[in-house]
Amino acid sequence: MIKQKLIETEPSSFSGAVPAFDGRKNIYSPVEFQEERLEFFVNLPIPSCDNTLMKCGDLREKQLQKKVDKLFRVNMRLVSKFDGKEQRKEGETWAPMPREYIHALDVILRENPTEKCTSIGRSFYSSSMGGSKEIGRGAVGLRGFFQSLRQTQQGLEVNMDLSIAAFHESIGVIAYLQKKLGFLKDLSWNKGRELSLEERREVEKELKNIRVFVCHRETVQRYRVYGLTDEITERLWFPHRVGKQLRLVSYFKDHYGYEIQFKNLPCLQISRTRPCYLPMELCMICEGQKFLGKVSDDQTAKIMKMGCQKPNERKAIIDNVMAGPVGPSSGTQTREFNLEVSREITLLKGRILQPPKLKHDRSRNLLESRAFKGNRVERWALMSIGGSPDQKSTIPKFINELTQKCEHLGVFQSKYTLSSTFFEPSHILNNTTLHESKLKEIQRAASNNLQLIICIMERKHKGYGDLKRTAETRIGVVTQCCLYSNITKLSSQFVSNLALKINTKIGGAMTELYNSIPCHIPRLFRVDEPVIFMGAEVTHPHPFDDCSPSVAAVVGSINWPEANRYVLESQARNNSRY
Repeated sequence: MIKQKLIETEPSSFSGAVPAFDGRKNIYSPVEFQEERLEFFVNLPIPSCDNTLMKCGDLREKQLQKKVDKLFRVNMRLVSKFDGKEQRKEGETWAPMPREYIHALDVILRENPTEKCTSIGRSFYSSSMGGSKEIGRGAVGLRGFFQSLRQTQQGLEVNMDLSIAAFHESIGVIAYLQKKLGFLKDLSWNKGRELSLEERREVEKELKNIRVFVCHRETVQRYRVYGLTDEITERLWFPHRVGKQLRLVSYFKDHYGYEIQFKNLPCLQISRTRPCYLPMELCMICEGQKFLGKVSDDQTAKIMKMGCQKPNERKAIIDNVMAGPVGPSSGTQTREFNLEVSREITLLKGRILQPPKLKHDRSRNLLESRAFKGNRVERWALMSIGGSPDQKSTIPKFINELTQKCEHLGVFQSKYTLSSTFFEPSHILNNTTLHESKLKEIQRAASNNLQLIICIMERKHKGYGDLKRTAETRIGVVTQCCLYSNITKLSSQFVSNLALKINTKIGGAMTELYNSIPCHIPRLFRVDEPVIFMGAEVTHPHPFDDCSPSVAAVVGSINWPEANRYVLESQARNNSRY
């Protein structure tokens, strides 16, 4: 908005050009400005109007619209110049370009979709690309596309693909909480209920850092939720400009003619430093906010279903994006900078490799097959997290069934743990420090010589990932987690899958390569020489993220000819600031 206002009011200062802005601190122009230092004062009108609300929250009467100007100070100075012609020396077919130049070109190509879509990282989302779909718990799935500029030996390439992401549904805060939290479903007909301390914490956790706008008056302003008030709405007072204290319920009644319905709910606190309260029922979730927190399995399944297209359908959608109004070459920026972007997809030659043949234990029934290489689990422990007394009583039967199934698959697992079962409450998963100390205690009880810890959990928990990461990276013990709901049923298929996972995690294998290298893969070495299979990946943060690191990872096989065990090495490097 500020950039657009500058172009409209100060076109001569920009030499008639339309620059590209990266949303942070860099602005790029195809021509030099008249001066190396520029300073502007920009007035942006922020429209607002006072409205009277009906009891249901609908607008009844709109009063005279007022305009409030907000003053912005803009300073610019020349940082660098770059001529692309200097990059390619005579006789060279390809040379890498500086990162600053790639960043500038990337910003220019992103300018058009940034103005017309919701930008999240390197991806753009819009309801015009197939609409939004409700995925439950106050979230919607939105289609979009990923875009980045890459250097290749064929030149610069625009990398594009489809993208699906979850966003907060733009509805009222009360309706949002009812979809998100099951204990608030009765709020519509029980408007006088109060929140318990635990419920208040859950509500604050769900709303913190979400942006909202108010519906009792029109405004373009958005507010970030920093927390909830300690008092309920009915007991809230705030200081007025004239120095006296006003009761919040009376204020909305007198100024907006609105009777607050949910008087026993806390208000939203939208300021860190001073009292600034908004009743929940008068707030709406702002559109275009990426869903905070982890999506559930059901939400993930719905998002994946939205992104499932056949290859030809996927290509057609990408072609439509390139040729459509939100494509990187559809705006004015490419013409301003004299850039040409082909709308045809790049064709690459490739070959289809046949799947390799594998060795495995021959059996008439796959369920009766044995592990190709079974290892021994002699030092292991069991940790119970949560669970009722009835559920805990099934542990001995579970251990007996698991050891028998391991023996049937050719995997030896001792029938006895190195120490007695450790019973812990479910809240241990909420605290990383606490469950790390418990894992260390289990390791010490086994004389620091454990191969495996089996963790039985009462239910799926968000702390599952932290538990796995702590055990396997900080403590150095492999873990296998399962749920009590599966333990109590104890189906043969579940126990078999569990035994196979355990065998794989401790170095065993179900299969190995039938022959060392398939004949259709070209060999650069002798037949009797060992081979390592390697994979590598480098992930960079999006152009506007100057805080996150770039991460590089390499994985390689360590056993030959089986080639079924791999080790990983990764490294993070701080991203340079532009």
